[in-house]
Amino acid sequence: MSQGSSIVPVVIVGGGFAGAAMAYHLLQRAPSELPIVLVERGPRVGRGVAFSAEHPLLRLNVPASRMSLDPAKPDDFVTWAGVPSTPNVFLPRARYAAYVQERLQQASRDRPLSVVRGDAIDVRDHAVHLADGRRIEGSAVVLATGLGAPSRPAALVGARVIDAWDEAEVAAIPSAARVLLVGSGLTALDALVLLRSRGHAGEVTMLSRRGLLPRPHLEPWRPASPLPESVLAAAPATLRGLLRWGRTWVREAGVPWQLAVDALRPHLPRFWRSLSPADRVRFVRRVRPFWEVLRHRAPSELLALTDSGLRRLQGRLVRARDGEAAVDVELQLRDGVHRERFDAVVVCTGPALERLDEVQPLVRALVSSGTAVRDPAGLGLETDEGGALLEPSGQPSSWLFGLGAMRRASRWETTSVPEIASHARALAERLLAARGVR
Repeated sequence: MSQGSSIVPVVIVGGGFAGAAMAYHLLQRAPSELPIVLVERGPRVGRGVAFSAEHPLLRLNVPASRMSLDPAKPDDFVTWAGVPSTPNVFLPRARYAAYVQERLQQASRDRPLSVVRGDAIDVRDHAVHLADGRRIEGSAVVLATGLGAPSRPAALVGARVIDAWDEAEVAAIPSAARVLLVGSGLTALDALVLLRSRGHAGEVTMLSRRGLLPRPHLEPWRPASPLPESVLAAAPATLRGLLRWGRTWVREAGVPWQLAVDALRPHLPRFWRSLSPADRVRFVRRVRPFWEVLRHRAPSELLALTDSGLRRLQGRLVRARDGEAAVDVELQLRDGVHRERFDAVVVCTGPALERLDEVQPLVRALVSSGTAVRDPAGLGLETDEGGALLEPSGQPSSWLFGLGAMRRASRWETTSVPEIASHARALAERLLAARGVR
């Protein structure tokens, strides 16, 4: 594919927040003669799965003060949003998407960003290959494809169900309908918000394997104090020991548990790298759900929606069949199998956080061709500290990089805005330094 320039471009695959952040930081620093190409299959850049919500009641899960696109300008989003007097407010996700899009447009005003609409299915030999046969050469390629599509329990395959992120479908649920929400995390709370905002009065049942709800944010929100190195030095390098050490630290920190957990967060990549592959697998399979409800919290007013008029069940979905005007399901609960009928079943299991090689053909192609290495826990592809994909030999690639969810396998904490923005800035500087640009 011709790029309209003799200089081979930097190619970014994925146009969600991670891809937009990467493009923004390159545009801010790169010489004008360096072409930058962004490949995105969807109609909009800068939104992706995380910020595709339109309803104003669907809010960010991070305070505005921590959502700047540029770590060097920490107040940028707060200033743009006009909330300097309340910087820790949780603003609508659609508002944040507008901010990202505006900043990207400003950065590309004097040197247009080339956006290619297409589905990347492979990356090899310094080129991105699209499903329609096009080939885009790149001096460097950054994979920023984001999280996997929302996962659907096997029991629901083929049944008539609604995706929680399809706001129009959720809005169309009749007000008296008996509704089953499959999942109890932040996505389920979003669905509950949408239902209640439209005056839904029917019975709502929330089903999840462990019956866990997100824990509440500290109110008013405030940042945590840094952890002393003397505390970090005592952290064990095994999962069992690390969990015991972490629980003790949170219990004895003398601050609200939210602040204690937040103090640990910047060091999670360090802890993650210290674990053996087997311990990483154990964490993902056994510990992650309990960590996620501490890490991904919700405002108290949102959690208050679960206090009344909501039936919560702990168990799993065994089977679902479409009836004439409803869905018949079998639920495996603690006391046995229950058969129930619901007018609507809403899948609220959230994005796929592992098995990326199963839900993203591009990841599968990279592993199959020997271009990249899948991690044992199934979180994605192995990368080095700077984001370069590791080759089967263990050596980092000189031209192929990952950002956001693509780095989860090697760092764990890589999918929130603060981490992605910081990593995008550092990776932009790395790529340009390789060209002698400082």
